[in-house]
Amino acid sequence: MNDHGKGILGRMDATGEEIADAMGFAFRQAAREHKRAGNPLPTWDWENNRVVMVPPEEIQVPDEEEMDVEVRDEAAEPRNGPAE
Repeated sequence: MNDHGKGILGRMDATGEEIADAMGFAFRQAAREHKRAGNPLPTWDWENNRVVMVPPEEIQVPDEEEMDVEVRDEAAEPRNGPAE
């Protein structure tokens, strides 16, 4: 079946871990490309609820093992989600 370029995110049976891995990979790729091209990287400032542009010289691209652990940990606990 053709996933039309969606990869794992196009599968209805993808697990949360598979989705977190795909999102972590996509983030690392985007950060590397922005840094290499000399473009700022837009990120969300959770404390001030606004977009912040990170200058290319300040972009830090974590290695794959560090990023995978961080994404999975954050996926378990939503930040600034609705009050329970």
